[in-house]
Amino acid sequence: MEEDGERGKKRTMKNRPGTPQGGVISSLLANIYLDGLDKAFNMGKKMKAVMVRFADDSLLLCHRGKGKKVYEQLRKWIEKRELILNEEKTQIVNMLDESIEFLGFRIVRRKSPNTGKYYYHRESSPKACEKMREAIREETTKYLQQR
Repeated sequence: MEEDGERGKKRTMKNRPGTPQGGVISSLLANIYLDGLDKAFNMGKKMKAVMVRFADDSLLLCHRGKGKKVYEQLRKWIEKRELILNEEKTQIVNMLDESIEFLGFRIVRRKSPNTGKYYYHRESSPKACEKMREAIREETTKYLQQR
């Protein structure tokens, strides 16, 4: 990679690995590269888990007590392909007791007041709600200043 340095001189820099976050091509490349991961989890009976994925964000669903084993299978698949698993964002959660946030939504187990049966409820995450409120504030302020 080449960029302008001091006093108009060009300088050559080593390319960094990966694709730029938010780059137009990043999601497409993630989908192409991680297609095998989808197939390993969703078509292979060996993994006994289901993967929900959007680009490089994924959610692995498995039976209670299988989370650590599934996590190890995921880690091995990722490392074998010289990818990096973001340990800070990776967690094992018991959906019976905790909620999760995925792609701007919170998913939580609730009991229906009508039937008494449990179901998984989806709602906007607090972070997504705050982002929307901020966008509304900005637009409202612009509108009121124009009057």
